[in-house]
Amino acid sequence: MMLSNPQFSDIQVPRDRIFVLNGQDFVVDWGEDRVESLISSRYYPVDAIKSRHKITLYELDQLVNGGYVLRYDDDYVYLDVNRTANAIEQQRQYYLHTRYTKPHLDEIIEWLRAANLYESYAVRTLENFVIIRGKNGLGFRSLEDVEAARQLVLSAVPQLSQTVIAFVDVFA
Repeated sequence: MMLSNPQFSDIQVPRDRIFVLNGQDFVVDWGEDRVESLISSRYYPVDAIKSRHKITLYELDQLVNGGYVLRYDDDYVYLDVNRTANAIEQQRQYYLHTRYTKPHLDEIIEWLRAANLYESYAVRTLENFVIIRGKNGLGFRSLEDVEAARQLVLSAVPQLSQTVIAFVDVFA
């Protein structure tokens, strides 16, 4: 256990809000559907969370050694406010907007299955529309990636010919 001596500029986070997401990323749950990676400072959408487990002491030590966490004690993990503040920047996530409404969700899934593309993408609804994201449920990282996905989907599923590229800006 690392001894703690909070400084004015430290962010004190209850230890039960730090966990391992989907077996691969260390995150802090800020509440209100805001889950942020301690490594990349990216935010995860709630529907991308498949599993989570409590962080171990060994994993906390690794985060301290890597500079992602200042220190921890039995109750809290301390983050550097400057690192967190500097990490906040706008990040654009792209997705495919099918222009179909929610009632067509199952139909679109079947079209993608028939084209052997369903396992490559995540079909979701956003408000009243059906959208397509990357395999892990997150947005595509670049315009090039989403355009390549759009071309593949359009060539394999002609029913989705009205699909357009859309994006959302998130703070990461």
